[in-house]
Amino acid sequence: MFTKSRRKLEKASSSQKENPTEKFYLVREEPLHSKPYFFGFLPRDDVEPLLEKNGDFLVRKSEHAKEHCSGYCISGISSNKIYHLAIRMNNISSAFKKGFFAGDHYYKTVSDLIDDAIMKQMISTQKEVFILKTPVIRPDWIINEGQLEFKEKLGEGHFGIVQHATMLISNGDVVDVAVKFLKGKEIPLEERKQFFLECRRFRNLKHRNLVHFFGVSVDTKQVKLIMEYCDITLLEHLKKNRGKFNWKSKGVFCFYASCGMEYIATEGIVHRDLAARNCLLKKGLLKISDFGMAREGGIYKIHSANKPVPIKWTPPDSIRTRVYTEKSDVWSYGVLMWEIFSEGKAPYSEEEELKGDNFVINLIKFLLDGKRLTPPADMPKSLVQVMLECWDLSANNRPTFSTIKKRVEAICKGKDFQD
Repeated sequence: MFTKSRRKLEKASSSQKENPTEKFYLVREEPLHSKPYFFGFLPRDDVEPLLEKNGDFLVRKSEHAKEHCSGYCISGISSNKIYHLAIRMNNISSAFKKGFFAGDHYYKTVSDLIDDAIMKQMISTQKEVFILKTPVIRPDWIINEGQLEFKEKLGEGHFGIVQHATMLISNGDVVDVAVKFLKGKEIPLEERKQFFLECRRFRNLKHRNLVHFFGVSVDTKQVKLIMEYCDITLLEHLKKNRGKFNWKSKGVFCFYASCGMEYIATEGIVHRDLAARNCLLKKGLLKISDFGMAREGGIYKIHSANKPVPIKWTPPDSIRTRVYTEKSDVWSYGVLMWEIFSEGKAPYSEEEELKGDNFVINLIKFLLDGKRLTPPADMPKSLVQVMLECWDLSANNRPTFSTIKKRVEAICKGKDFQD
């Protein structure tokens, strides 16, 4: 289906040597890679929920192949138990043939091995027999890397890169997407784990005020998260257009953010990194992004004191207890409101400049003493009141996002506006 686009992609890649993604294109010598039941490097935690009844199976690649193992793995369910069967490989050039083994049977390719197992409806080892009846077909959120054509880099962090790309979709249209992936070969295990958690979490969220998730590409070890491409970050937009906003246009941004956050809270997720830098705009519509620090369960406690924390957006109680809930996101939302109405200024910048290395300690003292960011001049008193309630030192006294959304909507519609 994507052959024509694939040739175009490879040609473009060979002529753009500076493109760092070209080395990750997959040359498919193994026929298995074109099979609908091949799931690439999709992790075990994502695979297991797809196995529902006895006889279901799929094939994937493992990142950490042991000696004499091919890296290919059959994941299935047999006798009501999920199994992960590593396919053995002989790669020694000797009198023995190179190839793949199941039990004592030799196969030239993994695809031949699987085809034989499907025909027999079983695969056996020296110890056990596993039933293979129904191949699990790749869902539409697993995207073939051949559908992607990479363009310019959009951003880069310590471990990750976000890159602009175009994606060929099933109806033949081409859409712009943003692709997030981990960079480098020596990625810490915890970073890889958190990246896959973000992919898993993002996959289940759908709301107009959240960046849309298209899927993941698992053709190579460098798994990629594919998202909706947006025009600009909210922070950049605010800075570039200072002096051009009226209070209502800023209030609408606050409303959009409250809608997205109400949905996130309803889904039992704590974002933990809500800020103008992590909100994007597409045709004027605000969309919350970056779920790298988000956690499921409604309440999340950090056990390590070394985890990075966006201090200026985090309430003192969460800094002290390391416990995060919807109400800690509400505090962050208050800072976001301030960012929006100050048109992209950095919160607590004066305090940070004065206190230097002691800024964090002094900021906490500043807040515990009842001091707060000064409301921007054009912020309506009714919105100032919402913002200040978000910054109540007692988490229980802060409003929920459902309440915030209703109040901000009423204010923006003029029902509760005070000069």
